[in-house]
Formats: sequence, C-alpha cells, structure tokens
Amino acid sequence: MTFRNVLILDGYIDEPSSLGVPPFLSPQVRYCYGSAKTGFKEAGISGTIKYVTIQQVRDTWGKQRKMHFQLSPTKKSKGRRKRDYLGQANLEDSKDLDSSRVLVPIPTDISFPDDLIGEADILVMINNTPVPGNYLRGRPSSRRELTSIASSASRQGIPVLSWKTSVENAIKLEKDPDAFLYDLIIGEEPRVRLRTIEEWDAWSLAGAEIISQHPDHSHMLISEIDTLKGCVRYINGGCVFCTDPLEHFRMRSVDSVLREVDALVGHGGRNIRLAGSCILSFQADGIGETDRPKPNPLKLERLFKGIRKRLPSDGSSGVFHTDNANAGIIAAHPNESREVLKSLVKYATPGNSLSLGLESADPVVVEKSH
Repeated sequence: MTFRNVLILDGYIDEPSSLGVPPFLSPQVRYCYGSAKTGFKEAGISGTIKYVTIQQVRDTWGKQRKMHFQLSPTKKSKGRRKRDYLGQANLEDSKDLDSSRVLVPIPTDISFPDDLIGEADILVMINNTPVPGNYLRGRPSSRRELTSIASSASRQGIPVLSWKTSVENAIKLEKDPDAFLYDLIIGEEPRVRLRTIEEWDAWSLAGAEIISQHPDHSHMLISEIDTLKGCVRYINGGCVFCTDPLEHFRMRSVDSVLREVDALVGHGGRNIRLAGSCILSFQADGIGETDRPKPNPLKLERLFKGIRKRLPSDGSSGVFHTDNANAGIIAAHPNESREVLKSLVKYATPGNSLSLGLESADPVVVEKSH
C-alpha cells in the first residue's frame, strides 16, 4: 500500500526529559513530520502531512455534542465538576452555571471529525506520559480518547500507529515512530527500530516547518530540542523513579542541535528549551565508563552562545531554557560544573532552572532502592 496523506495527532507527552504539553511542542511530532516529508521525497510521492492537537479534536467534539448535555443537581461546592467528552474529570470554577449543578454528557457515538482527518490514509498518535502532572494550558490525551479516535479511524480503513500507549485498533510502537513511518512510506518492510544518527539530524531539520501548524505559533510556542536520549546512568541502572535509563543512549553533536535551532527560527520559532536527562552530560568526557562523566564547559558554552545568538533580536528576545541536571555530576566535578553554570547564567533567559533529580541523600535508602 502506498501512503500519500499522513495525519499526525499530538496527544501531548510528558517524559522525564522531554515535554510536549502546550505551550511546549515535543520533538517527537517534528521527527514524524520530518521522516514523512523525507520519505515522500525519496519515494517520489506527492504527499501531504497534516498536524492536529488533541485539544483541537476536543474542541470539534464539543461543537458536535453541544446540544447533548444536561444539568443534574449535586451537592453544593465552590466549583463544578466538569467531565470531558470521554469521561476524564477536571475541576473548574463556574461563572455561568449554578455551582450546585454538574455538567453531565449524554453518551453518544463519537467519530474522528471529518474536517480534521481530511484525506489521511495513515494516522500517527503521539502520546506518552510516564510522569503526568498538572498543566496550565493543556491536558495530555487519555487512553479512552485515543481508543475512540483509533476505533473511528479503523472503521474508515485508516491504519493507526500509537507511540508508547497501548490502544485497541492501533499498532503500538515502543521505539521511534518516525523510523517506522519512514519505512512504510518508502515501501520497505517496517521495523520497530530506532532512528539512526543521520536520520535524527535530517528529520529534525525537515520537521521544523510543522511548528507553523501549531495553534501557539509563533510567539507563545516553545520548541523542545533533544540533546541526547537516555541517561548516562544507564551503566548502573539509573534512578528508580525515572524511565530515561531504559532508553538506548544516543547523543547529538553541537552542530546538529544548532542546525535545528536555525531551522526552527527560519519557520518563525523564537523559543527554545533544551531537553535531555542532564545538560551537564551533553558531550561530557567518560560516558559509558562512569555514571558521573566530566562536563565539557567549552562545548556547552559554544552550544549556549550559539542558541542565544540565533534567537530573534526584534526587540523582544526569545526564550532559551534548559531542563535537567544530575546533582551527582555537580558534586563529582564542581569546577567544570561551575563553569557550565556560569555560561548558562550568561546566555539563558530569565526564569531558567535546572531540575535536579535526587533519589535520596541517605546511602541506606539508595542501597535499598536498588
């Protein structure tokens, strides 16, 4: 079968080292866009790639079901308990309804909105929340929502790929969905595999233009950029609360990251956040030999300076933030870590912080955790 029209559904992700809940855009959806675009070009196919968010789907469902709600009395409260279209509860303040009443949806058959699915002949659902939390502007898709979407697409004869989340009527992909999608498009036997470093570099550039389809483009949108996948602590199993060490460890070059920043800025991007299990580990010395490799201040300063230089300078500089750092590396290499932190303070924008994951400072607890 030849696939010509790809639909990417962003169900939002929240991983230990990558965030994709608005206003953030995960790199995974950009890789899928880039792999499809590259695959079309190499196979000589004139294809289309459409991107929608789970919130856009919810909004369409809401319009379809607007007349199918009823009010039922309940105990008085300060707010109202509003259930989403598929049963996920959220507490919201009520201004237009009596706070002693609750909005209850009447069950009806929901299909994937025609105006969103378009001419798609394959659907890729991106959703992964091993560390779910509370969010200001979005909510990751629920399994029930994904199941409804996959069932609807399946009834229309559209194959569905689901990354990380097990969903009925969908092929679950534990590894890189972009690699599987690329193999499908170019006509090869698809394999559940990891993208190569070369594919990583190419697809991150080709997928940058997807940001123009995001509802938050451009001033509000923050693009997450992978520096590495996995964690340097894989050699000893990593932290018990984190899934990153389960990933196959891979790392990009400084030039690769900067090229992706160039591509994103070229498509109207202005806000960058570096994702990864530990920014101090990026291009560090001793990876694979110790779980506390020595930071490389020169390479990291080149990275930080390069990103800041590429941000728009139209009077309101874009956001440049980072994610995680390993407290153990700071303790083991204080001098090198200090130099890196000085560079980060110099080039990152206000409000930046480093998340320091710490199992425990008690050696007995650490030993029992493992």
